Amino acid sequence: MNSFKQQGVFADYTAVLADVEPGEIVDGVGIGVGIADNLIPNGELGALRVAGVYNIDNPDDTAFAHGATVGWDATAEKAVGAGTGDYDIGTVYAVYVAGTLSVAVAINGAVG
Repeated sequence: MNSFKQQGVFADYTAVLADVEPGEIVDGVGIGVGIADNLIPNGELGALRVAGVYNIDNPDDTAFAHGATVGWDATAEKAVGAGTGDYDIGTVYAVYVAGTLSVAVAINGAVG
């Protein structure tokens, strides 16, 4: 029989190689990307948020259509077009506004 396990808003994550800072985007949590709400010290278990809408840095003021897939350039730590970064992180949640230097993204942790 199917049974409820958890809400799926957070996923356990053990930081490897370095601390995970608040706001840091992490790929490979088993179901897509997650974002740290709190510091996760290196080697310790913490939680990543895998569902929600975040304002993601967009310093190049890249235009995104509503519903478009957003990629993440992990080296430059910025939003990029789908398929052009290290991995895709979610979809544009709100209408893009030029000059805001961020884009509202529904992260894709829930859909991996």
